[in-house]
Amino acid sequence: MKCYIYLSCVLFSSVVSADTISIINKSESLIYGAFQSKIMTGVAADSVNGYIKDGKDHVYFESDGFFSHDSIDIKVGDVIPKVSIFNQTLNRYEICAENLVFEGALTFSYDGEECQRVHNQFAHSTSAPFDITTYGGSRGGASLRERIILPTVAEYKGIRTMYNLTQEHSGYGGEYARYTGTFLFRSPWETETLQHRGYIKQGEVNKVDWYAPLGATKYFFYDNESFDLKGIPGGDEITIQHFNKNGNYMAYHPETGELNYNTLTYSDLRIELFEPKVTLIEGVIGTTGEWKRPDFDYFTNEDNGRIKENIPYTSIPFTVDENGYYGFKVINRGPLGDWKIAQSVLYIFDGVPKENGHYKNMLAENSLGHIPGVFLEKGKEYYIVNSDAYEATSDSFYIHVGGPQLINH
Repeated sequence: MKCYIYLSCVLFSSVVSADTISIINKSESLIYGAFQSKIMTGVAADSVNGYIKDGKDHVYFESDGFFSHDSIDIKVGDVIPKVSIFNQTLNRYEICAENLVFEGALTFSYDGEECQRVHNQFAHSTSAPFDITTYGGSRGGASLRERIILPTVAEYKGIRTMYNLTQEHSGYGGEYARYTGTFLFRSPWETETLQHRGYIKQGEVNKVDWYAPLGATKYFFYDNESFDLKGIPGGDEITIQHFNKNGNYMAYHPETGELNYNTLTYSDLRIELFEPKVTLIEGVIGTTGEWKRPDFDYFTNEDNGRIKENIPYTSIPFTVDENGYYGFKVINRGPLGDWKIAQSVLYIFDGVPKENGHYKNMLAENSLGHIPGVFLEKGKEYYIVNSDAYEATSDSFYIHVGGPQLINH
């Protein structure tokens, strides 16, 4: 596939068989994935990847270090005699499934008593590597699309994409900024397209795990008076699109005169759709006071201290009842009734945010009005901050928080 200057190229692909096993820990214990392969006489806990803490998971591909170990040797298509977890706190195994064929994107959840198959979310994975190349110096991109049919459910608001990226480029410009992503599309729906922002180092495996409980949502307005935050409906054809977008570099190499290119190779990809619990918070920017907000470049990860201006902000304390990933999305409304999407700078702090000085307790920030996901723990007090970017307004706002449970605020 060749993609030349100022052109975008799309290649449609048949869906590759999905082969992953995800084990989610919903208990308060430390657990390990545990398996018995066809060459084993009993179950063994995963000593390669370590424990899975409360609220997190581990996704096993065929390439996983535990599966590929000589003494385990689990391959796609194998019948796995036992899929289990080992509860370190209780010092015992719990069986999740027996005689399971290693095919399909499978998900199991352990709640402290039972380990069961999860059926209320959609998962698809592709083990085989594939690559996408862009040529020239435009901001155009190239993509590969896979058509799939979503199950018939009401809607999905959450999306998670996992994949490995390896880059090869023509050598001009060194390591330059990249825009890449794996997202879903069906008109008028599109999940967030730019999931990996920043720098990708050539020849190294860059691991992406983008967990966004509200990443599959879109605002719909009615008579400019009300709105709904809706997720992608199921039961129809949709495309998974893998995207490689050029940065700002010249079309031709200045020394060789050859057309510049970059190639991204994707491997071990898994994409999930799920339905989070959603909390709505309403307020007005500026009720807490003014501050010199953090000047943090989330694209380059450069910390520029704080801006010079005093900017109105509102700070909202909250807690969670369940460990897990929570996503935040805001829409503002001006005094004249105009809706403003992506006009806020959102922050999440572990503890009280300071108006001046360091902000070492900042967990997440996004200047596009959407924090895709941050891992939060019960028993802690967090703060959502909604701030103007550079000017003083009196906008009202609506912050949606998606996660495994509603938040307390």
